[in-house]
Amino acid sequence: MRKLGFIKKGNDFILVKNGVPDLKFTGLINIYEAWWYVVEGRLNLEYTGLVYNAGFYWYVSRGKIDVTFSGKVMHEGKEYIVKLGKALG
Repeated sequence: MRKLGFIKKGNDFILVKNGVPDLKFTGLINIYEAWWYVVEGRLNLEYTGLVYNAGFYWYVSRGKIDVTFSGKVMHEGKEYIVKLGKALG
């Protein structure tokens, strides 16, 4: 049994912790050697933009932190400069 992972249910990938779906979790989580954006327990592969985690904004592309991205991103009316996936301010 996986302690932490995703299971496919219909068109969704559901976060599972210790064999139990966790539909309350929203945020970034490190699974399968990558950081993924999960909303209410479902992997959000549609989202591209900034997500706040551990004191910083991170650039997420199609549900996964993109550590290759550098550039400018608008988020909630503010422009952020992103370097290698991490917003600088």
